[in-house]
Amino acid sequence: MRKKRITAQGNHANYYRYIDMTLFTEYLFATILDTIDSEMEAELEYLRNYDRARFVIREIVDMPDRLLDVFITISLQNRGKLSGKKRKSIFSMLTDEEIEKMENCMQKIFGYKNA
Repeated sequence: MRKKRITAQGNHANYYRYIDMTLFTEYLFATILDTIDSEMEAELEYLRNYDRARFVIREIVDMPDRLLDVFITISLQNRGKLSGKKRKSIFSMLTDEEIEKMENCMQKIFGYKNA
């Protein structure tokens, strides 16, 4: 297969050689700035709350990190509450008082009301 070439006549070669990417660059910059302002801020807030919840829950009960992360993840899916099924199957070693304190901690830190 033979390669085909486009030739520009006159003094217009630089328009084809150096593409103006100004609009694309401005769009990319605006998108990155929007991500930093909105999504990154929300992600950092979530991570701060997660770390704070881990610290406070550790003060309530001593449990392995993996199990602590499971508790936080499950309770976040249910607005700071632990379902009865998960409580029996995964956290049966905890007392009702410990669970209640941990749930209150999650609701307070993550801002769940009337959960």
